[in-house]
Amino acid sequence: MPFSVSDRDNAYLLALYLSIFLVGWDDGSAGPLIPRMQESYGVGYTVVSIIFICKCAGAFTAALAATSGAIIQIIAFTIQAPRPPFPVLAIAYYIDGFGGALQDAQANALLTMFPTNQHAKMMVGHGMYGLGALISPLISTQFAQKQRWAFMYLTSLGLAVITIVVLLAVFRLRSQASILEDLAARKAGGHPDGETPPKVEEQIQYQGWDKYYALMRMPAVHLAALFIFTYVGAEVCVGAWSVTYLLRERGGGASSGYVSSGFFGGLTLGRFALIGVSQLLGERRVIFYYIAICIGLQLSVWLANSLIGNAVAISFVGFFLGPIYPQLVLLLAHFVPPRDADECNSFMGGAVGWITCLGATGAAVFPFIAGAMASKFGVWVMQPLIVALMGAMIVLWALTLLTQLKPQSTAHPGTAEAAQGHMAIEKKDEEAGSPCPTA
Repeated sequence: MPFSVSDRDNAYLLALYLSIFLVGWDDGSAGPLIPRMQESYGVGYTVVSIIFICKCAGAFTAALAATSGAIIQIIAFTIQAPRPPFPVLAIAYYIDGFGGALQDAQANALLTMFPTNQHAKMMVGHGMYGLGALISPLISTQFAQKQRWAFMYLTSLGLAVITIVVLLAVFRLRSQASILEDLAARKAGGHPDGETPPKVEEQIQYQGWDKYYALMRMPAVHLAALFIFTYVGAEVCVGAWSVTYLLRERGGGASSGYVSSGFFGGLTLGRFALIGVSQLLGERRVIFYYIAICIGLQLSVWLANSLIGNAVAISFVGFFLGPIYPQLVLLLAHFVPPRDADECNSFMGGAVGWITCLGATGAAVFPFIAGAMASKFGVWVMQPLIVALMGAMIVLWALTLLTQLKPQSTAHPGTAEAAQGHMAIEKKDEEAGSPCPTA
């Protein structure tokens, strides 16, 4: 008996959420394992940071491919589990980054295309990422205290196998383009299965080089991608290096690994708890407030010599960082110029893929820089680096919003007219409802 439309949407959501959970699980597991990797392989901060670079290279490769990410991650976890030589482990992280980036980009693109309640679905999806990243450090901390610490990757392997079984059962080897077409058809006009309105067919066909050429001409999309590049870099620096920082600088014990779970637990909770706050204060404006709070908390981690206080502050950093990424993905469609509204559905996959790719790059570049700087100056240097990244986020977000004011008004950014322009944009976003405008 065929699925009804609502049943099929629920099956899609279940599969996508499990896929995102696996990505979060994978990202969250590294922090508690880094000190054991250094001890086991006899390498310093710079060398162990190569795993982030390899993961980034895999993400770049993923941007050019269209395969199943979960299958690729199964290969990576299988290589990692027997604790191979460090160069082989680094190659496995390349494969892992390839698979994880594929899943992340494809799942985000599909979530933006659901016919109803995109905001809630996106927040739940990113909440699942945080949940995975919350649970995995709890497990990896236990493995980090064992002789066979690399067996942690066997748990990741089992989760990846479950994920691929669910993905195969739900999507049945259909391409991303085919699934996007199905969702876009019902989003545009509620057409029954198999009936794609001509307008949607035009949108789906508007892809390839034409789509990417158009995307490359949108400054706001590039600035948003640079913002995510910096955001994810700061997020991974906090999540991956905080355990090492507390061990070396604050005299924390083996249980310091749980701080990584506290950070990702805050990340998860913030994505749900702050939905109302974001809508009340304006989803564009509130990002400034969240970043400013995170800077204050990170300064306390840097300057206050308190293990417990630092651990609590790191959890709250996650809480206020949490809503930023999914909010930006939802706002991304509103960065498309009004004349391109008809092609918005087609653009979303490419735009989300672009910012996800740069996000994966930030997740590699800045943790590697942190490791290299720690080797030369000491672990303490990670804190000013993270604060600087958060300061750069404020600048990049302001520039992103200024590109949105340009077509609306020629007013100076500090004038009342410019403020009214920001309010008008916020109001327009609230009234739009769907991430992509409908014709």
